[in-house]
Amino acid sequence: MNALSALLTKIEQASPTQRDKGTTFENLCVQYFLHEPKYAELYSDVLSYGSAWKKEIILR
Repeated sequence: MNALSALLTKIEQASPTQRDKGTTFENLCVQYFLHEPKYAELYSDVLSYGSAWKKEIILR
């Protein structure tokens, strides 16, 4: 089992609901894009689905 598979298994086991699994996975992705050098150079900010970007869209 590779590191990602192990991490996803831990997320699945530790999350009581599907929503918690999704939120935890989104947070993992945000951290990945912020810290992986290949993507950190491309993105100055990374927002999850449940974050402030929805408010920005609504206010336009």
